[in-house]
Amino acid sequence: YVDSSHYSELLGKVRNRIFEESLSFLPEKDSVNSLQMFKEMADIQEKYSLTEIDSAYLIYKWIATNIELEVNGENDEPTTVYNSGKGTGKGISSLFKKMCDFLKIEAGTISGYLKTIADKNSDELIINIDFTWNYILIDGEYYLIDVSSGAGFLEEYIFYPYYTDFFFGPNPEIFIRHHFPKDNKWQLLSKPYSFEIFDSLAYIFYLFYLRGLKTISPDNKLIYVSGIQKITFTYDDAISISETSMIGIRTDLINPYEEAINFGEISDGKIEILYNLRED
Repeated sequence: YVDSSHYSELLGKVRNRIFEESLSFLPEKDSVNSLQMFKEMADIQEKYSLTEIDSAYLIYKWIATNIELEVNGENDEPTTVYNSGKGTGKGISSLFKKMCDFLKIEAGTISGYLKTIADKNSDELIINIDFTWNYILIDGEYYLIDVSSGAGFLEEYIFYPYYTDFFFGPNPEIFIRHHFPKDNKWQLLSKPYSFEIFDSLAYIFYLFYLRGLKTISPDNKLIYVSGIQKITFTYDDAISISETSMIGIRTDLINPYEEAINFGEISDGKIEILYNLRED
């Protein structure tokens, strides 16, 4: 994995040693109610002189490791989400905001669309679902947070628990690859994307960035081809890249082809792959 500054300036500002020590003193979720947990967090914030970034990360990691996303559920209220240990994207983001409010961190919720892999019965491979995430304001700067995605990932409407801190304030240019807000303000980009552009872009799983990769070309959600297609990736020159670190390319589930990957040149911050699709 690469240094967090590759994808998140905010994460790089967390004081990890102090944070891990403070996290270890939080009680087990089922031993206290939500208000007691909020008070415990506030006490730890004061005891360890946690910064706003440390405190926000404490909330993020606690929720992401204790609460699971409920894809078709109805748990939208913070207390219900806390008590049940699961909630919708709206419910989890509401719990994050409520904890931030208690620790005096300015935060809010953002509604929009999340790009994910469709169900096998769908006519589409990649779809955009209604979703909710958060923003926080620290030192006059807005940052984007998705605790639900930090808790695990969605594939074909199934949630798989798998913690990652990737979604704690990733750079807006990366965040827009997965999340499209209904209010363009929350893209936090100088040149906002249109929904049509967002929808057309390739679906890139977050491990793409965690392994040092930066761009893909062609950058399309769907590539219509029969035969050989060249796909080019760029990566951070400081990262060691090998063939085994590549991420799979998903083919049409309805009309699958036999597939073969031939690696081309891997040098100068660029990887070229020949992806051969040939009919059975």
